[in-house]
Amino acid sequence: MMKRLGIKPGSMVLDVGSGTGVLLPLLLNKTEQSGRIIALDIAEEMIRKAKDKCLGEKIYFIHASVNSIPLRDEIFDAVTIVSTLDHIEDPTPVLKEAKRVLKRGGRIFIQNSIREEGINPWHLHTWTKEELIELVNEVFTVVDTKVIENPKMGDNIFIKGTKK
Repeated sequence: MMKRLGIKPGSMVLDVGSGTGVLLPLLLNKTEQSGRIIALDIAEEMIRKAKDKCLGEKIYFIHASVNSIPLRDEIFDAVTIVSTLDHIEDPTPVLKEAKRVLKRGGRIFIQNSIREEGINPWHLHTWTKEELIELVNEVFTVVDTKVIENPKMGDNIFIKGTKK
């Protein structure tokens, strides 16, 4: 997954909807000591759990809405949004905010569940592969996609895009 995003040592990375910080150790490994990671989540409890996992690491935590990221324009080399979009009423403003804070030529990486039929009761949205690619492509240029099939847990799509 990290190879697909192309995160390099020294990168500035924003993890939108960071939750319990599942992705943070992988990001730390890629950015190394010279990089910086910002983990953003609306839920204070999630941030607390993520901090416990990454105690003493070079990660900055922000308690804020993904609809209004309280950071300057064009400061990140990469933005990750993992298992977050299906928990948001309208994901378009989130994607636009991610674009705003991403540098020119910056990359976005989205991982989300997809379902061809039926709705997961824990999610506000359920998309097909085509619908999610179209949603992301409205804001970014989609450059790579990969579907991981999992009959037990449901399929996931990985989308890599660049800032238009």
